[in-house]
Amino acid sequence: MSKPLSIIFLVLSCLSLVCIMAFSESNLKAALGWAIIGSVIALGFSITGLAQSYKAKSIQKTMSVIGVVWSSICVILIFVLSNDPLASSGWGLFSMAYAIPYAIVLLVKGKVQNSLDTSQNGNLAKIKELHELYKSGALTEEEFTKKKTELL
Repeated sequence: MSKPLSIIFLVLSCLSLVCIMAFSESNLKAALGWAIIGSVIALGFSITGLAQSYKAKSIQKTMSVIGVVWSSICVILIFVLSNDPLASSGWGLFSMAYAIPYAIVLLVKGKVQNSLDTSQNGNLAKIKELHELYKSGALTEEEFTKKKTELL
């Protein structure tokens, strides 16, 4: 998932959590509304994360599957228990309890992946330089293979 999308997800999840907690004492219907909003957002982002990582084995795919299942359960229970706004709000809190760490993992994973991509691109350029040196005769095949293996 892209960094801006992960940040939006994290901000909306935190906002939902804060609003659910703030309104649970004074305005249960508002808390219920934020529980619905937060859980539907978590479900939407989990589906998006799953769609983006569908063919790859990754932490994003695993967490997205868990997020889809967990958020779906929470959304269903929020609506089933809507006559009891306090219970519904509690399920909204449970949904946010997964959504916030999930968003943080996506942000961290994105940073790690970007640094790996940068590192790999730098190594690729070095291998190309070494290949040019090998083709020009400045490096033997053995030296080229050794350096290439070190970079990979």
